[in-house]
Amino acid sequence: MPLYHTAAVVIRRRDFGEADRIITFFTHDFGKIKCIAKGSRRFKSKFSGKLEPLTFIRIIYFGKENQNIYQINSCDIIRSFHKIGEDYKRLNICSYIVELIDTMFKEKDPNKELLGLLLNIFSLIEESSDVDTVLRIFEVRLLSLLGYKPVLDVCVRCNRPVDGVIRFNLIKGGIICRGCFRNTKHEIEISHGALNFIKKSSMIDLSMMGRLKIPKGLEKGIQYMLHSYLSIRIGKKLKSYEFLIS
Repeated sequence: MPLYHTAAVVIRRRDFGEADRIITFFTHDFGKIKCIAKGSRRFKSKFSGKLEPLTFIRIIYFGKENQNIYQINSCDIIRSFHKIGEDYKRLNICSYIVELIDTMFKEKDPNKELLGLLLNIFSLIEESSDVDTVLRIFEVRLLSLLGYKPVLDVCVRCNRPVDGVIRFNLIKGGIICRGCFRNTKHEIEISHGALNFIKKSSMIDLSMMGRLKIPKGLEKGIQYMLHSYLSIRIGKKLKSYEFLIS
């Protein structure tokens, strides 16, 4: 059976049998995959400390090309992001992020840009004092990667510029002008400040993300709009999100 080499982030793990674990990775070359780590729960395992959630590693695994679960041959840590695990809020945010990834991406669907985004976001969450803004930027960029980038320049119904009061249609994924309002539960009001923040989040260079801030007073509105839009696209509520608002 062929050996596969790639860089990956650990996004999930669960116990399997008496001594093994099933690890879900998001890899640089192959997208989301699952691997069994034989004996990884044993005290003297060669995988000890290397397969913690959020860890960025280089893995070698093997198996037939069309199988669902591969087997890890070896792995080495590139970066652990260990500081995230020392803070409850940062850990909850990252749990939400990896649940989004696990839910919204199919297995073996490569997306090299996503791995770079994840590593930048984890670095910012580990270091930033404003982790809520970092999370909002991630949500915006994730929507774009998935092909759900919000339409924010013209009305999504009539394609005309929008002035005055702005609403966002969660089903159509864009802003609505006054003449196209339908007053449905899927249309929510959004401020010009929130609109500008979301636009900047979608365009800013990844290396500059730490400089972008949510305008004061708009935090809850932006959070509600982005989470509502993501929930429509996912088709369900994520358990990890409840810990962020509790």
